[in-house]
Amino acid sequence: MDETTKNRILTAAVGLFAGQGFAATSVRQICEAAEANVASVNYHFGSKRGLYDASLDYARARSNESNPLVELDTHRDFWSDHQPVERLQHFTAMMIDHALTNEGKPSDLSRMMIHEMLDPTPAFERQVELSIGRVFDALVAICREVAGPDAKLADVRRIAMLVSAQCLYPALIASSMPQLYPGLRFDKGGRRQLAGAIASNTLLSLKAL
Repeated sequence: MDETTKNRILTAAVGLFAGQGFAATSVRQICEAAEANVASVNYHFGSKRGLYDASLDYARARSNESNPLVELDTHRDFWSDHQPVERLQHFTAMMIDHALTNEGKPSDLSRMMIHEMLDPTPAFERQVELSIGRVFDALVAICREVAGPDAKLADVRRIAMLVSAQCLYPALIASSMPQLYPGLRFDKGGRRQLAGAIASNTLLSLKAL
């Protein structure tokens, strides 16, 4: 069982889990798509659950590798050497780029996370521990810096939750939006405009606290 087989399985699994979710995807389907046998899944991942965890990690790693704002965050501290407003702008742009591909389609990572939000599995708790919780806490900290010391934490957290929702929402509506909003683009320029609008509205909300 070589690394090529393992990578084929991961690539096939990410595509199927993103499209169908965990419950609706079988190991046999994944193996057929990867041209591998069931034994190879057990060998490399131990179980379907182990493969699912690895697939989420794989999708997140690929998204990070292609995200220019992650590359800019050289110390992995969410641009702590930048001003709070600029950090918020970077954050919204980073999240939009995680949600959508360069072609303006929902990313595998965002589709997998949407399935998890609609029908959570034990893997979601693991993702919260590994990444989601840390990212949300960083967003709350940035929003608190912008809002100032007198803002109530509960109010700041609610606004941070809305930022997260707005950044993921384009992945839900990317295929239908051309009919609702002709001319809206989700290429790089369009994504930056959208991220800028989210950041600007968030600044207004935080300053009003």
